[in-house]
Amino acid sequence: DFYNEAHVNEEAGKFVEAVYGYERLVTDFSRYYKTDSIRMKLKTLKKVPSYQNTVASNNKLAEEERALKTMFDNKFALEIRREKASPNVKWWSKRFEKLNKDFLKSDNRFKKSLGERISYSVYALGVETGQIHLRNKNFEKALYCHKILGILLPENPFPLVLIAKDYAQIGNAELAISNLDLALQKGAKKDVLNATEFDAIRTIADFIRLVENDGS
Repeated sequence: DFYNEAHVNEEAGKFVEAVYGYERLVTDFSRYYKTDSIRMKLKTLKKVPSYQNTVASNNKLAEEERALKTMFDNKFALEIRREKASPNVKWWSKRFEKLNKDFLKSDNRFKKSLGERISYSVYALGVETGQIHLRNKNFEKALYCHKILGILLPENPFPLVLIAKDYAQIGNAELAISNLDLALQKGAKKDVLNATEFDAIRTIADFIRLVENDGS
């Protein structure tokens, strides 16, 4: 139950989680039970130096998270508002490399969670905005969104397939096929080759090679 979970966290020295659990008990059950002892426990825990240090650190992280999200959102909006989206995504590559180093690979669970939230926010923004521009047949801007996904998920074939579709619809068969080839190498299923976006390049020799390749 909630009390036992909070107590286990307290015994383990996870005072932030313990305080959260005890506060939840007070909020949910004070109408039905006396919670004076729990309130006293909360006062005691909140005076523990390690709790105060963790709270201060988390508040600082919250500020960093707001700053990072604002930075990524503003950069994304700036580029998407341009008449023609830039094909250059080096800015994103550098920032994601730093995000990965400072947060996603951190041993601090709060920092790691921050990195995961920021990554998901950018991922959702790229997918949703990319879909909007695909519907509007603005393939260059969709490509910009999907390149960002590719940097964010370098080992995932999904962004590479999206990028390949964008290039095919822009008319760049060479880059469409090279990204498809890489996507297949990273685990994409061959049925992605059946997508209608590739109809215009289906008779090209290198595309046929991908279709006929048995993986051996």
